[in-house]
Amino acid sequence: MQQTISATVAILFYRSHYLAGNTAPIDALCAALKERGLTPIALYVSSLREPDVQAEIVALLENLEQPLGAILNTTSFSLAKLQREAGSTETIPLWQSLNVPVLQVILSGGSREQWQESLRGLNPRDLAMNVALPEVDGRIITRAVSFKAVQARHPQLETEVVIYEPDPNRIAWVAELTHNLIRCAQTPAENRKIALILANYPNKDGRLANGVGLDTLASCLRILQALQLEGYDITDIPDSTQALIQQLTSGITNDRELFGDRRINQQIATQKVWDFFQQLSPDIQRAMGERWQEREQWDHLPEFLPVSGIQWGNIFVGIQPSRGYDRDPSLNYHAPDLEPTLHYLAFYLWIQTAFQAHAVIHLGKHGNLEWLPGKSVALSHDCYPEIALAPLPHFYPFIVNDPGEGTQAKRRAHACIIDHLTPPLTRAELYGDLEKLEALIDEYYEAQTLDPSRLRTIGDRLGQLFQTSQLHQDLGIGLPDVNDLNPLLTVADSYLCELKEAQIRDGLHILGQVPPREQLRDLIISIVRSPHYQRLGLTQAIAIDLGLAFDPILDPLDQPFSLSPAIEARLIQQGKSALAHQLKSCRIGGDVVNVLEAIAQTQVERLIPSPP
Repeated sequence: MQQTISATVAILFYRSHYLAGNTAPIDALCAALKERGLTPIALYVSSLREPDVQAEIVALLENLEQPLGAILNTTSFSLAKLQREAGSTETIPLWQSLNVPVLQVILSGGSREQWQESLRGLNPRDLAMNVALPEVDGRIITRAVSFKAVQARHPQLETEVVIYEPDPNRIAWVAELTHNLIRCAQTPAENRKIALILANYPNKDGRLANGVGLDTLASCLRILQALQLEGYDITDIPDSTQALIQQLTSGITNDRELFGDRRINQQIATQKVWDFFQQLSPDIQRAMGERWQEREQWDHLPEFLPVSGIQWGNIFVGIQPSRGYDRDPSLNYHAPDLEPTLHYLAFYLWIQTAFQAHAVIHLGKHGNLEWLPGKSVALSHDCYPEIALAPLPHFYPFIVNDPGEGTQAKRRAHACIIDHLTPPLTRAELYGDLEKLEALIDEYYEAQTLDPSRLRTIGDRLGQLFQTSQLHQDLGIGLPDVNDLNPLLTVADSYLCELKEAQIRDGLHILGQVPPREQLRDLIISIVRSPHYQRLGLTQAIAIDLGLAFDPILDPLDQPFSLSPAIEARLIQQGKSALAHQLKSCRIGGDVVNVLEAIAQTQVERLIPSPP
C-alpha cells in the first residue's frame, strides 16, 4: 500500500526576486512539491544573516498545521559566522531551531547552454556563493534548478530583461529528493529499509570493506546493532566482525576468481536492467556500449544478474560493485571518463526497485559512486552518479580530515556527510636497536663529563649498533670513526628525536566508539599539540608556564639546552624537584620535548573520566 506523506516544505528565496517578479523557479518548485502530496510555503527574505529575520522564520514555521518536513533554501552564502576570537563557538540558530533537512537549491547565474556544455557545472561565482559557502552550514547540496535567460524585449522598459528560467527536469529531481527524505523520516522504524554499502577496492576479498582510517566491519556491526535497538526489522545479525565477513564472502563478491563458487543471495532480472538502460539518453547508451558491450558480452548475459551482499530483514549490507577495473586492469580507479558497467547499474537499480530502500549509507572513505563521470557539481540527468543513485536519501560516514574527497560526495552524490574521527594518533617513539642507540648516545655524552675512561667502550658499542641498524645509511654518511664520534652523534641524536616525535596511527577508529583511555589521551594531545589562531599548542603552553627558553614546536630538536639556575630554584621551591632534575639532565631540545610530553599526558589523563 502506498504510504501517505504529509508535511510542509519551506522554500526560502530573496525578496529582490519577488519585487522583480522573477519567481518562476519558486513557482515551479511549489507545483512539483504539490504533485508529490507536500504543502509548499514560499518565504522571501532580505537576508538570512539577520537575527530578526531568523526569529520571524522560526516563529512562522514552528506554528504550522502540518509538521515542517524540510527546507529548500535558494539563498546564497552561509549563516555560520566564522569567528576568529579564541574560545568562540559556532551556532546557526535558524537551522538548529527548525531541526529538519536543509537542501541547498541553486539558481544558477549562468545560462543553460553554459551549464550543458561545462563539465564543471557552475561558474566560480556560483560555486562559491551557492555551494562552497552553504556547505559550511551543513546543507545538502542538490541541483541547479534554473538558469538565466534573456526574455523578449520588454515593451514598457524598452530593453531586454534577464529572467530565471526553471528547468523542469531539475525541478522534479529536487522535489523527488525532498519527498524521499520526508518519506524516510515519516516511515516507522520497523518498516524502514536501509541499504548499507561497503567499498571494495581493489576488487579482492582481502580488500572488502576498506575505509580509510575506519574499522569498517566493526563500524558496520555497531550500526546494525544500533538499528536493531531503534526498532528496525533486523534479525540474525552476526555477533562478530569475523562472522560478518564470513557471511558476506559466502555469497558472490567482486572477486572474479571465486565468482562461480559462491551462492547468489539476491538478483535482478536482466530484462529489467535493459528496460532501465533503454530509458537513458542515446549518448549514455552509446558511451556505455562502446566501453563495455564486448567486455561484458552483452549478447550473452544470463536471465538474472547477481547482486552482491546479504539482507537481514529490512537492512541490506551490500558490496559496492566494481567500476570495471577487474575486466580491464589498465583502467584507473579515479578515471573521470570511465563509464560504469551494466552490472554496476543493476546493483543500484535492485536497491531502488526490488529492495525499495528508503535511504542509502555508504560506509567509510572512499567508495567509487562519487567518482563516476559527469559534471563536478550541479549534475544533469546524464551524469552517472545521478543515473546510479537517483534522488535517494544518502548518508556517508567519512573521515573528518579529508574534506576534499568528502566534498566530492556532497556535491556529486547529494551526500549528508557524517564526520568520524581519525584513527587514534600517538608518538612513534623508538624501539629495538634505535631505542638502544638513543640510550647509548645519552650514556656517551654523560661519560664525557663524568667518566671519560668509558668513552672507548661505549664508542665500540655505538659503532656496532650503527652497523646493525644501518642508521648511517639513512643519514647518508659512512660508518663512524670511534675516535671522533661527536659530529655523527649530533646528527644521529637529532634524527632519532624526529623519529620519536613523528605522529603515527594507533589502530583504527570505530564509528560511535570513544577510543580506549590511553589512545584517547594520545589523540587529544596530538590535536591540541598544534597551535592555532590565537591559541598556543599544549606543550608550548607548558614550556611557557615553566619559564623555559625553548619552543617545542618551532625550535630545532637538536638545539642545545641547559636549565637556568633561577628556573631550577623556582621548581624546587614549588615542590617539583623531580621535574627540575629531569629538565637539568636534558642536553638538547628533543630531551625537553620528552619531558613536556610526559607532563601533557599527566594533565590530559586527569580530564578523562575513569571507566565505571
